[in-house]
Amino acid sequence: MELDESYFGSPKQRMEYKILFYLGLGMLAFGIPLISLDLYGDLRIEGTDILSVMGMVLIGLGSICALPGWLGLREEKQKYGIKRKSTLAGSSSLGFGILSVFTPHAFPLPFIFGTLAIIFSYKAIKQGDNVYGHAGGMCGVIGIIVELYIWILFTVFV
Repeated sequence: MELDESYFGSPKQRMEYKILFYLGLGMLAFGIPLISLDLYGDLRIEGTDILSVMGMVLIGLGSICALPGWLGLREEKQKYGIKRKSTLAGSSSLGFGILSVFTPHAFPLPFIFGTLAIIFSYKAIKQGDNVYGHAGGMCGVIGIIVELYIWILFTVFV
């Protein structure tokens, strides 16, 4: 059996790690806006901010799921000895994607960072850096979606 760039590890283990990783990212994507939305909200029961507690729980569970999934995928890749191509565009894409996710209240920044992440992601994937390219593109898209959600929420309901 010949190993190419897209195959590493057993397909079943790869799928389990991917499900764990993306489940964790999904929880993080829902937890961060919940915390940021409750900063301006008045939803309290007996002095407790419900949305911020739910957001912290989702962020904690998301971290617990995403980190082992990512580490498992990395270990499977290292075990089978396939080298990953790393490019400057891929690293830039990941950096801008992370910045777009973690700046939801600085209005134009997530749009700018997310767009740059998607552009660099496209360049990185064309150059062969699939790992950082895909991760940066996903973070950029998530950052733009979260910013659109917050922007719509505050323009319509506030």
